Amino acid sequence: MGRERRARLRTAAGIAQVRLVCASSAWFSLRVRCARRFGAQHFHEHMETVGDDGLVTVALAGLELSELVAVVSRGSRWWSFDDAPGRALCHAVYKAAAAVLDQVDPWDDPTAHVPAITLTAGAAQTRCAGCPGPADARAADVAAGRPAATGHRPC
Repeated sequence: MGRERRARLRTAAGIAQVRLVCASSAWFSLRVRCARRFGAQHFHEHMETVGDDGLVTVALAGLELSELVAVVSRGSRWWSFDDAPGRALCHAVYKAAAAVLDQVDPWDDPTAHVPAITLTAGAAQTRCAGCPGPADARAADVAAGRPAATGHRPC
C-alpha cells in the first residue's frame, strides 16, 4: 500500500461526514462493490437521497469513506479483476475523493469544511442545497468584484 493511499485512508477515517454526489447508477455500483468487500452494515439500500436533477447524495461517515476509498483504490488498478468500465468508475471516484482528502486535515483543523465529493460533470443544474442559481451567482460575482463570467462553483 502506497504512502499517499495510507495517508488518505487515515484522513478519511478522521472525517465526521462527507457528501458524495453522483449518478444513481454509479452509486449503485459503488454500494455493491463496498458491500461485497466490507459487508452491508455500512453500505445498505436507501442510504442515499435523490435530488430533482436525478443525482444522488450520500452522507458518508469517516469509516464508510475510508472503506469506499479502499475499495476504489484497489478497483482502479490495472491488475484488478474488475471490467474496464468498473475500473474507470473506481479510478474516477478515487481521483475525486483524493482531491477532497488532500485539501483536508481533520487533526489540524477539526472545524474545517469538507467539500462534497462530486462526480457530476454533464449533469444539468447541479448544485448543492443553499447554493445560488446561475443568475444569483452572476449577481454575487458582480457584487464581490469578480468578473460575472466566473459563475458559482458549488462546494
